[in-house]
Amino acid sequence: MNELLRQHVTRVGFNLTLSKNQIAELVHLDAQLADGRALKERIGDGRELECGHRHILSNGTTYRRGLMGRGLVAHHPSAEGADRGDDLMNSTTRDNWSITVAGHAVVALLKESGLWVEVAAEIPWVKPPEPRPSFTPAEEIAHLRNKVHAAEMKYQEMRDERNRERTRACRAENATQQAEVRYRRLQERVRGVMEMVEPDSSEVTA
Repeated sequence: MNELLRQHVTRVGFNLTLSKNQIAELVHLDAQLADGRALKERIGDGRELECGHRHILSNGTTYRRGLMGRGLVAHHPSAEGADRGDDLMNSTTRDNWSITVAGHAVVALLKESGLWVEVAAEIPWVKPPEPRPSFTPAEEIAHLRNKVHAAEMKYQEMRDERNRERTRACRAENATQQAEVRYRRLQERVRGVMEMVEPDSSEVTA
């Protein structure tokens, strides 16, 4: 059960309301999810939306939070360290955002009513996105499974590296101990030779 959706719609019977701005943000997110390119590829296209004036998505973050509060959109925070550098540049919108089952149902209703196309026409795209099928729940599951597999491979790689480090550390410790043994033996040998070569001080005094 989608607890956020339940909390929203049961305030007054079943009453789910969306502003035009929130619908536009849902259209925007759907287009981003349908575009499976990594961030570094999308940056090359420049800005997605026109800047310099207020428009229907001027406060996109606020509208997206409204969608999250209604249980229509979910945010998946990046793992620690994966929100910068190469990990960030190789990430896609799908890695951090998804439309819930309830959200997909709303998308279907908006398309059926004609509001989807009407609101999408008001979004000030720099370059309108190419028509693509929505990112379906089945595709999301497949994408997440691939992410889990990649994470497992990364974990195994780090585990193997840790084991190699431990092996190297053990070898280094053994080599240190062996060097210490050789050093002590050499010290004893030097003392023996010095005792044989140096004259006894009592004989010299006599």
